[in-house]
Amino acid sequence: MYSFVSKIKISLYVLRIAYILLKEYSKSQPKAFMGEGEASWKEIFEVVRKQGVTDWYIVEYEHQDQPPIQSVQQCLANLRKMGK
Repeated sequence: MYSFVSKIKISLYVLRIAYILLKEYSKSQPKAFMGEGEASWKEIFEVVRKQGVTDWYIVEYEHQDQPPIQSVQQCLANLRKMGK
């Protein structure tokens, strides 16, 4: 499952995507960090990688249960675990 964009829509526009705004999705864990929810990141990154035009991944995380820098560090660590 994709959080907001279907694989078909990504495929249609991927040649024009210079950057992607990433935001995790999870019904059971609404405050999930990047890579800890239900979004199919492996599939999303594969579709984007095949086209080779995306230069930036921008992670959005807006919950304030901990200091912002810790949230950024956690999201970045998870993104790196996914090979990004």
